Amino acid sequence: MKFFFQPTKEMVLILIIALLPVFVFGIIAVNRSVEVSQRAAEKEDEMIATNLADQTQLFLRRAEDIIKSLAGLSLQNLNENSLEAVYKNNSFQDIPIFESLIVLDEQGILKTIYPPREEVIGLDYSRQTFFDFVKREKEIFFSRVKFSALSEQPVVGIAAPIFKAEPEETLIGVVQGAIRLQSLSSLIKEFGAIRVTGQAFLVNQFGEIIAHPDYRLVREQENISNTNPELMQELQETVKEKGTFQYLSSQRVEYLVSFQTISPTGWRLIIQQEMKEVLAASFRLRQFLLIVLAITFLGAGIISYRVASYIVRLKRRWERIREERLKELEEVKAALEIMVRARTVQLREQAETLRKENERKTEELRERMGELERFHRLAVGRELKMTELKEQIKKMEAQLRDARLRPKKYAKKSK
Repeated sequence: MKFFFQPTKEMVLILIIALLPVFVFGIIAVNRSVEVSQRAAEKEDEMIATNLADQTQLFLRRAEDIIKSLAGLSLQNLNENSLEAVYKNNSFQDIPIFESLIVLDEQGILKTIYPPREEVIGLDYSRQTFFDFVKREKEIFFSRVKFSALSEQPVVGIAAPIFKAEPEETLIGVVQGAIRLQSLSSLIKEFGAIRVTGQAFLVNQFGEIIAHPDYRLVREQENISNTNPELMQELQETVKEKGTFQYLSSQRVEYLVSFQTISPTGWRLIIQQEMKEVLAASFRLRQFLLIVLAITFLGAGIISYRVASYIVRLKRRWERIREERLKELEEVKAALEIMVRARTVQLREQAETLRKENERKTEELRERMGELERFHRLAVGRELKMTELKEQIKKMEAQLRDARLRPKKYAKKSK
């Protein structure tokens, strides 16, 4: 227990060095677990949303292909039998895809319907939105969600033009079907309960709920702008076709939302769940990490104490050795000082002897230099004298040559 009452600086420093990385690593690991859990939940929700959106889009594409195939037939072949075959042979989630199928002529008059209803044969649909759009644009038309008067179930109308190819492309009729949305609600209910607080639902471009695990919301034609205005605001502000975001509801509950846009209708498949459920796994992991951190912290503390105690013993032993070495060094220093003083005296005597010898040698050198200078002056004077004599000799030789030549010149003149 001495460690707790008399800690040394070394012990404190080792404990800090040993425990600080453990503490920092533990905090980072705990925070990282939250990020990993959230990213994993986002990835999972994106995969589920993509799966649901793909199946919903497959459902709509299938209905579109059926209507296109009917539009490719002639009006004579679009009879009650052909509509019945299409109606009975096409289902999704064990529910018929279409609530009803009708065929109109180019004037918008109803010619054929299935299931059969004799009382509506001959009705004028020319003022219906879908007929006007198909006649004008000559393209596939998807209507807004509405409730069928027959089944009181939500349906979406899809219509396609029927053309006469020769001699030119001419509209001769329209085929229209009411797509049941019950199968989509079954699909949403099947995949929607992904977590305790999680749910998936489908809304159109106007925010109307068209498929939901709670089918009551579909029957009551609820709009998420009323049930969840914060979510509606977030969806209106984003222009992406898919994505993930978080929002805070009016009840101060934070949600994680993943959405996918479904073409060609522009519907949105939405999956949302509470963040506390998303982070539940990370919270459990955090508790586990805290326990591991505490155990590691305690283990590191014990190990650090043992290491610090060992280092303190080593330090004390090193100090004793250091004191002994210092004493030896003091003795060696004293002996060296005596030797240095003796050597200093000896060097001073040698220096004095060398100084005197240097002075003697210098004096001898000066005498030799004087002799050399005198010899130099004599040698230089002799050389100068020799030079003058050579000049005089040259002059005398010249005069002698002149004297030898002169009598001959005189002799020639006398002759």
